[in-house]
Amino acid sequence: MEFWTVDEYGRLCPCEDISSDLDFAEPEFVEPLLEIKSTPCNSVEEVREELKWKIEEALEKADDADKKLVPLGTPLNAGPINHVESDRSEIQRKVVGDNIEYAKRVAGLHFHFEQTDPVEQMKILTSLDPALAVANSSPYIQGKPLASSSRIKSYRDRCYRDFPKHGQLWSYSKLESWEENATECYETFREKALEKGVTEKRFEDNFKPEDSLWTPIRLRKEFNTIEWRSPDITLPSKSLKLLKNIKKVLEIRNEDDLPEFGEVKKVSREAIDSGLTYNVQNYLESIGFESGDTSPESEKIPEKSELSKEEASRIRLKYGKKLQKDVENL
Repeated sequence: MEFWTVDEYGRLCPCEDISSDLDFAEPEFVEPLLEIKSTPCNSVEEVREELKWKIEEALEKADDADKKLVPLGTPLNAGPINHVESDRSEIQRKVVGDNIEYAKRVAGLHFHFEQTDPVEQMKILTSLDPALAVANSSPYIQGKPLASSSRIKSYRDRCYRDFPKHGQLWSYSKLESWEENATECYETFREKALEKGVTEKRFEDNFKPEDSLWTPIRLRKEFNTIEWRSPDITLPSKSLKLLKNIKKVLEIRNEDDLPEFGEVKKVSREAIDSGLTYNVQNYLESIGFESGDTSPESEKIPEKSELSKEEASRIRLKYGKKLQKDVENL
């Protein structure tokens, strides 16, 4: 789970003083973004218990530093955001260019599922891409309304615009040739890096085929998991409901009983742009996902033609308080 860190005025600020004493948290590749990880769990209830105490501990550290953690897919509107400098992030900036700026302004939620039948699991998770609507938590990017999930819209359509295979949802047939396609992405990224003056050794020290692409679904050999990276960060209670539903569908569906990929893409686009619409709910229910009466947080944020930095700061502070209350009630 990735959370923005803000000061007492709602301004983005570094998270290092929060993460430094927590062995389960670390800064992401930008200074205000704190990543909290759970260990492998056998049930959603175990995840709930672990996240409750971990987030509470991180919130205590934040409170000691007069800071708050914020569960929003983007910071809504903010000034410059600094990278956490690393060889890997520097190579990404060289290769992706100015579009990498979009990746600096997004916070997501990543689920890892133990591999049992990897190709089938990836296909089912692909069909579940529209479920991301449940977690949509920010309609703004840099003060401009973009989509129900401005995070996913900017990440998929803008950040990796020049590397479409690296950041988009893959078709079922591409998933069947995962190794081949992942290696091709790796080689493409490697060639571009070498063209930008990165040495071969430096590149290979920082990238391997499984982590040189940023698709919504990744097969992670390192962890023996399938990683589902589609949704925004949102309130933990909603994240856990989403996890419970995804786990259920993974257990009841199989690859011979999935919607056509064209339908998945169409409904997924609607989920990104418009959120949990009637059509998206019907689609999810047809594959066994119960969206219930969930309303995405992005629907609760005032709709304006432009959101000022001051208004964004106020909303961030509001969501810092909502996070505290949500965790108390887990």
